[in-house]
Amino acid sequence: MYQYKLPQKLPYLFEELQIFWGNSNEKFLCELTNNAKFIIDEYTDTYTDWGIDHIGHKLNIFLPLPIFSKIKNLQIKQQIAEQLKKSLNDISDSDLHEYFAQVTINLQQPDEQRLPNLMTDKRFAEADVSHIWDTGFVRAFISHKDKDKNEVEKLNRALKIYGISGFVAHTSIEPTKEWKLEIEKALASMDILVAYITDEFNTGAWTNQEIGYAIGAGINVIPVKIGLDPSGLISHIQAVPKAATTDLLADNMTKYIYEQIPPHKRIDGIITALKFSHSYNCTSKILIRCNEYLKEADDKQKEKLIEAFETNSQVYDSFEAKQQIPEILKEITGKNYSIKGRQLKEIESPIDDQF
Repeated sequence: MYQYKLPQKLPYLFEELQIFWGNSNEKFLCELTNNAKFIIDEYTDTYTDWGIDHIGHKLNIFLPLPIFSKIKNLQIKQQIAEQLKKSLNDISDSDLHEYFAQVTINLQQPDEQRLPNLMTDKRFAEADVSHIWDTGFVRAFISHKDKDKNEVEKLNRALKIYGISGFVAHTSIEPTKEWKLEIEKALASMDILVAYITDEFNTGAWTNQEIGYAIGAGINVIPVKIGLDPSGLISHIQAVPKAATTDLLADNMTKYIYEQIPPHKRIDGIITALKFSHSYNCTSKILIRCNEYLKEADDKQKEKLIEAFETNSQVYDSFEAKQQIPEILKEITGKNYSIKGRQLKEIESPIDDQF
């Protein structure tokens, strides 16, 4: 059976459209594509132009009730379907000689919940993006102008202390990798976007598209004000102010970043930072900034925290860690812990001994 190419490109076409929709504040279209299921009926139409056959496909979109109910009437539903069809065909590669002949929008039924998601089921696999990020760290895409790459890379190194792995396009891409594809992979797999706003930030086509992508995909944006105030789609977001040093800026940013991502991701990031802490000073910085977040850890994360303490001499010999980690474990479990050498031991209460 012939493998048509246009249906395989559908998620990437919608990723591109979401950038444009994010830039033009088309929030409903972003919400629609983020929540849609789909089926493609291949080869439903055809025409011949200059002796070349062009193959048409039908895209059937299925929306959950909360999204579908925002479409006010049948006429608007048809207008949205036509808009999607036109937009997809406008950005499709004409050399494929394939096109979308029809787009339909439907209310999702219970048996259609198993269908693939329009934006997620065909994105990059973890194996495709794992080389971009440090394992276990929070993934922060740092959008910036080329002239600021050296300062941004310094910031990236400072953030790593706190368990935040930054993607800096001009330094994170391996020489043999195609740069545009690597940027797309980083955008598709980031946890948060940091906008490093200097005076020329808004003049960049890539920086604006990166912000548009994040907003369209529902990813939070953290502006860092080095020059101008945030503008456009992020004008309403409180910016992290410029600091006297890169280390101080990273410390301030960590609070903003960790408050904008899911608890399990920030806890994993903090524990990973402790696991790889390379000095007592780093351990102290991590715990002073992040100890409150660790109190939200689940049982599996608690075990990872204990492992990080017991396997890293820069943690188990740290005065700050010896003081704080037993208290954090008490908050998590309700039980007391003692330190024997490099090991953390749960203290059994006299009541426990009686049973």
